[in-house]
Formats: sequence, C-alpha cells, structure tokens
Amino acid sequence: IAISLGIPIDGLGGTANSASIMQGIGWLLAKDALIDAAARERDVAAHELIGASVETAAEARRLLRSLIAARVVTTASRVAMDAREARSAIERSRLELGETSTAKLLGIERDALIAKFTLNAAELEEHELSVSLASILAVDPLPGLIDADIAVDLPPAVTSLEVIRARAQVARAEAMFASADSPLGADARAGGGFMRDLEGRESIAGTLEIGLPIFRRSYELQALRADADAAHAELAEAERLASIENDHARTRVSSARTNLALAVNG
Repeated sequence: IAISLGIPIDGLGGTANSASIMQGIGWLLAKDALIDAAARERDVAAHELIGASVETAAEARRLLRSLIAARVVTTASRVAMDAREARSAIERSRLELGETSTAKLLGIERDALIAKFTLNAAELEEHELSVSLASILAVDPLPGLIDADIAVDLPPAVTSLEVIRARAQVARAEAMFASADSPLGADARAGGGFMRDLEGRESIAGTLEIGLPIFRRSYELQALRADADAAHAELAEAERLASIENDHARTRVSSARTNLALAVNG
C-alpha cells in the first residue's frame, strides 16, 4: 500500500495525491514448486528426527548397562576397602600385643590405601557414566559425589560459549518475530522528495509505503514463532548441559583432592 501527498510550492493552489495497492504474484506462479520443496524439507526433517531418536535410545541403553555395571564395581570396591581397613585395624592391635611385625602391618595398610584409590576411581567412573547418560537425555544433572567444601571454591554455575550463542539466537529470533508482527509490517518505509510536472508546477511530496502480507501473514508468523520457540529450547538445553558439565567438573575436583589426600597421608 503506497500513499503519496504533494504540497505545491509555486504559489498555486491544489494538492497532488495518489494511492496504490500492489500485490506480488510470483509466489502464486511458483506455488506448486514451493509446496513440493516444503514437503521434501519436512520429510527430510522427519527422517532426521527418527534417526536421532533411534541413536539416542541405543546410546542411552548402552550407557545404562555400563552404569549398572559400574555401580556393581563401586559396591564391590567399597566392600573390599572396608574389609582391608578392618584387617588393618586388627593387625595394629596384634602389633600392640607383639603378635605381628611392623613390616606386615605396613603391607596390609598399603593394601588398604590401594583399595581406597580403587574405590575413588570406581566412584569417578560411575559419575562419568551418570553425566554421559544425563547429557543425552532431557533430565537434570544426576546427583554427584560432591563434598560440601567444593561449593565454596567453585562458582554455582558456568556460562559456556554455547549458552552465549544460544542467547544471541533467541534475541535474533524474537526480534524477527516482533518485526513481522508489527501493525505496519516488516518493510514500512517513509520518504519525501521534490516533483515538477509537465506544466512546470513544483511541489514537495511525502510518501508512505507499508507492506501487509495478508494472504500468508498467519503462516509466516507461525513459522517465525516456531523459530523463536526452537531458539528458547536450544538455550534451555545449552544451560542444562552447562550445569551438568559444571557438576562434573566439581566432582573431578573432589576426586583429585581425595587422591591427593590419600597420597599425602599414605
């Protein structure tokens, strides 16, 4: 829709104005091709969704089996460590009674220390698998092996590069939707100029042009709204993965401190 108003500047009366309505018809002529291309794109997206779902389910089953096995190993390692610590306590009592030697006690305590290292490694492996499983499923971070003092040293959350990019994408998608949803359309233009007709009359003209996608407006808005919703979903997923990775980093710090303490005390 284009509206133009001319104001004479040559001292004569009267005003020049015009109004016109234009509609592009190229998309009407290419309607079948557009529908065919959209249908193909939809079919490809559907096949990709099925493939991704199958791969995710298979990987989740594999990780779940590995996680169950790791928990069995962790339980066995904990039982073995408790047994070796109990044996060390007994051996220390025997040494006080003179029924054993210091060398034998040191050997048993060494075995107990190795059992602690083994348990710590098993717990870390179990947590690694838990993090991997949580990463590919839409779930919150699984409970980790985090000591209370770790929370004092590390920040509660991490903003990753993926989160920053996702936030920028959300801003762009919302801006595009807001622009298309404007009452004046996405391509409203205003301008002015100087005109002189065939009779030599001069005037200053002001022009306003607005585009109203009447026929496809609802579909275009739905598509832009879907893009914005997808951007919000990607942001939520990026923040979830960043939280999981943060929890994983805390657990690695805790495990490293445990190993360091065992090595120093041992």
